Amino acid sequence: MSPVDAANPRKMTVWDAITCQRGHDYHATARVTIDLATRHLFHDCPPVPAHLAKSWEMAIFDPDRYPVDDGPYCPAHDAVSHTIRDTGIWEPCETIMALLVCDGHPAETMVDFGAQIGWFTFLACASGLHAVAVDADVVNLGVLRATAKHNGWTQPRINRPPLLETRRMRVSPESLPWDPMPIRLAKLDLEGAEHDAVRVLWPSVEAGLLEHAMIEVTPAFRDDYPDLIASLVNVGYEVYALPDKALPPLPLDGPDDLVRLDKDPAGLRVWIEGCGQANLWLKHSSASF
Repeated sequence: MSPVDAANPRKMTVWDAITCQRGHDYHATARVTIDLATRHLFHDCPPVPAHLAKSWEMAIFDPDRYPVDDGPYCPAHDAVSHTIRDTGIWEPCETIMALLVCDGHPAETMVDFGAQIGWFTFLACASGLHAVAVDADVVNLGVLRATAKHNGWTQPRINRPPLLETRRMRVSPESLPWDPMPIRLAKLDLEGAEHDAVRVLWPSVEAGLLEHAMIEVTPAFRDDYPDLIASLVNVGYEVYALPDKALPPLPLDGPDDLVRLDKDPAGLRVWIEGCGQANLWLKHSSASF
């Protein structure tokens, strides 16, 4: 890691490489059954609506071998695998929204920047969308591919590519923009490199071909986000916040349950600077929910 960022060790954008820093030659996995029709164990988040529920078999890092801790980066020492095994879901509100916008849109494309072991990628695959999973860590992509292969999502389809496409890619200022293409949903969770991912997608953004985007706002990099979100508002995107956790859980059955944020850049900046870690939902004004 560059010494200039010793004060912010989470800033992966300046690491020499996105790879296990604990010297593991092997990362053990386990397999779990995902059934979103079963009530998950986040009691302060809404259940997945029955008509959106999907199921699949998923490879995760073995939670019994890799505790979640504050040690050096290792893809297996991560809350995702533990949470999926122990609660049956990852990020319930974001999951519902992803299913909502993917439902009824087979043959379209979802792009998952920072795919990790593939939760949001598989929501798209299970909904029939072509998913492009992007991650810099080859170990993450290996676990993700194992799930896809087990569920048949790597098999060619008649006159169409397999449901899953993986790209090992370090998203950075040097990353070149992709050619414009229709994208139903893009998820961006890159620990501070989200602005580079938006630049990669900018030809699609500028052409109005990116319909929905979910962008994680991380407090450690909060200063990076207001201008990024404002740039998307300026080309036609509406910005929404997902419901807060609450007991009993707030409903999330459709777009009417989202909170529309002020499109004024100053108002957006105040909201972003005041929030904790959160995912913002952006919808192009021409897109459907």
